[in-house]
Amino acid sequence: TRGYNTKWKNLFIDLELYYGLVPENPAHIWLLHLLFLPSINQDVQDWAQAWNSHVIELSDETDRSPRDLFFFGLVRHGPHGLGWASQAQDDEHLPSDEVAVYGVDWELMDDRRMMEHLLVNTPQDWADHNPFTPPLPSQPDRLSYVECEPPDASLPAEAAELLLAQLRASLRFNFPSRSMDVCKLIWTEALMICGRLHGVDTHGV
Repeated sequence: TRGYNTKWKNLFIDLELYYGLVPENPAHIWLLHLLFLPSINQDVQDWAQAWNSHVIELSDETDRSPRDLFFFGLVRHGPHGLGWASQAQDDEHLPSDEVAVYGVDWELMDDRRMMEHLLVNTPQDWADHNPFTPPLPSQPDRLSYVECEPPDASLPAEAAELLLAQLRASLRFNFPSRSMDVCKLIWTEALMICGRLHGVDTHGV
C-alpha cells in the first residue's frame, strides 16, 4: 500500500503541524473522513487496478498480469473458489448438530494422550457443566472483538451538505481532489466554513 498511502500519511502530518488539525478532537477526525475518505478510496481502487494490470515476469510461462493469471487459471483449472458465496448461504441451512461438530478433528479425539494434554492445558475450552464433553472448535466461549466506531457527525446532515456545497462552489480549488496541495487548501477552507456554521472561530470546531 506504500504506492498510495504515504502521501496521505504525510498530508495528515502536515495538517497537524501547520494547518490546525488536532487528532484528539473527534470533530476534526469526522471532518477528515468527510473531506478525504472518498478520495482515499478512489486512490485504493486505482492502485488495485494498476497492480492487477501490471505484467509479472514468469520463468516458466508467458509473462502475464495478475488479472490474466486469474483469468487463464480459471480456464485451465476451473472456477475454484467462486462458489464461496453460495456455499456460505448453503451453510446457513445446515442442521445445528452438523454445525456444532464442524471442524472437529476426529483422529485427535481418539488420541488419549493428546486429549489429556488439551484437558490440562486448555480447560477454558471445555464445557463447565460436563468436563467429559470434548471441546468444540467452531463454538468458542469467547470471541475476539475489535470495536471500530465511525466518528460522530459534528454537524447536522443539512449543515454537512452545505459545507460540501460551498467547497464544490469554491473557485480556489477543485473539490474533491487528490492533490495534496489542494487538500491543504480544502482543509483550511473547511475549517473556516465549519467555524461559521458553528458560529465560533475555527479553533472551536
